[in-house]
Amino acid sequence: MNFIRRYNSLGLIAFMAFMFLVSCASYAAETSIKVTDVWSKATPNGAKTAVVYMTIENSGATADRLISVDTSLADKAQVHMMMMDGSSMEMRDMGENLSIPAQSKVELSPNGYHVMLMGLKQALTNGSHFNLSLHFAKAGTINVVSEVKPINYSVNQ
Repeated sequence: MNFIRRYNSLGLIAFMAFMFLVSCASYAAETSIKVTDVWSKATPNGAKTAVVYMTIENSGATADRLISVDTSLADKAQVHMMMMDGSSMEMRDMGENLSIPAQSKVELSPNGYHVMLMGLKQALTNGSHFNLSLHFAKAGTINVVSEVKPINYSVNQ
């Protein structure tokens, strides 16, 4: 009888230890990526595209990748990169290849990386907010809120 109680107690302790480790691993993955300063500019009525900027910081020991972005505000969201091709500026879809190196920050800013929203379902109005879901290869999904700034907003303001 004592053997059965001891066996059940050990099973319970092992289960509790396992659950603790799972919760710690989940917490660690969630906290290694931090997304801040999420913003977009207001758009004129009828606009079909908008751009979202942010800072993504990886405090983890290994690199991660931003693999996709979703929002109910647009039909499609893609990570793009602005780059010079000769004398003209081009936008390139990054696909699933925006690397967030370990112990570093990646800025999504004008004339660089950004999230392009295509097929806007409504205009972005100054002072409003909207939700985005960022999907990372390791950290999973991180939900953020974008603040909409005036249409003539400049980063240097």
